[in-house]
Amino acid sequence: MILAANLRYLRKECMLTQKQVADILKIDRSAYTYYETGKSQPSIDNLLKLSKIFCVTVDSLLGMPAQPSGVDPTKISMQDSGAPDAHANLIYTEADSRERSLLGSFRMLNQDAQQQVLDLIEQLKEQENQ
Repeated sequence: MILAANLRYLRKECMLTQKQVADILKIDRSAYTYYETGKSQPSIDNLLKLSKIFCVTVDSLLGMPAQPSGVDPTKISMQDSGAPDAHANLIYTEADSRERSLLGSFRMLNQDAQQQVLDLIEQLKEQENQ
């Protein structure tokens, strides 16, 4: 029942409907509803897709405890991630529900559509700097 509760919680946090999640998974809404009620379990493929949609690990979806790595994730800088130097002063923090929703949607796009989104973000940043 942990998976069911996590799916429901994360879907609501990301402001998605059951139908929207089901459409992304290419399943009927009722099939997804069964995931949230614990009447059925998603396939491994759908677990992976759900983890991308909600920007969490499969382990966390399943309620598995996090493995301590000795690294505080709030102290990892963008520079450590290989991100461009312009973003090196930013710090990773937990994403809020809007950011998770955006990232989940972005990850479900094909590569061309993702590039269009990145191009649009660059255009918007340029407009703000003018």
